[in-house]
Formats: sequence, C-alpha cells, structure tokens
Amino acid sequence: MPDAARCPQCDAVLPADSVEGLCPQCLLRLAMVTEPKVADTPCPSAAVRKHHWSTSSAPTGS
Repeated sequence: MPDAARCPQCDAVLPADSVEGLCPQCLLRLAMVTEPKVADTPCPSAAVRKHHWSTSSAPTGS
C-alpha cells in the first residue's frame, strides 16, 4: 500500500480531496494571512470616474 500524501507545511496526512496539496488547517492558516489578489490594472477612483463621465457624456450643443 502506498504511503499517504502529506502536507508540506506540517507533515499531516492529507485527505483525498486536499486543495493545493495542503491539509485543511494549513489551508485555513494560509487563507487568513494572505492578502487578496490585486488586479493588474487598478480600478479608477470615484473622482476619476466622475470626471470621465461628466466630460464624455456632456451634450455637444448641436
């Protein structure tokens, strides 16, 4: 019988449905300390959006 897969962080036996190859405890620990992923393109601030819409949607005066 093959050896059970183990968590690389704490050496606990992994459940068959382990995520990212980590045990549930280490996965939860990782989720609690990891900052959310930041998008490559920052979202414009409300002031930038307001300025854009106020200038681009203004009537042309035709």
